[in-house]
Amino acid sequence: MPCSVDTCPLPPINASSTYQSLSLVNIQLLAGYSGDQVSQLTNYFVLGEAVYNMAPYFSLHPRTISSDQVDRILQVMQKTSS
Repeated sequence: MPCSVDTCPLPPINASSTYQSLSLVNIQLLAGYSGDQVSQLTNYFVLGEAVYNMAPYFSLHPRTISSDQVDRILQVMQKTSS
């Protein structure tokens, strides 16, 4: 249950009755990327449990910004992953 009290206003999230009451259809597909998929994507990084599309950043900053330590790290990561 998503609540920590005895009475919770939310229905069980994985109950078929919840899906029916909200007119949802469970299509049994996982949302997200596998490690194999991310490794094939250009300019996608995984940090923690999140996948980041860094293409817009590298389009704006194709060369290293020497005064920016985070940029230097990102540029190195990008070069070693391609």
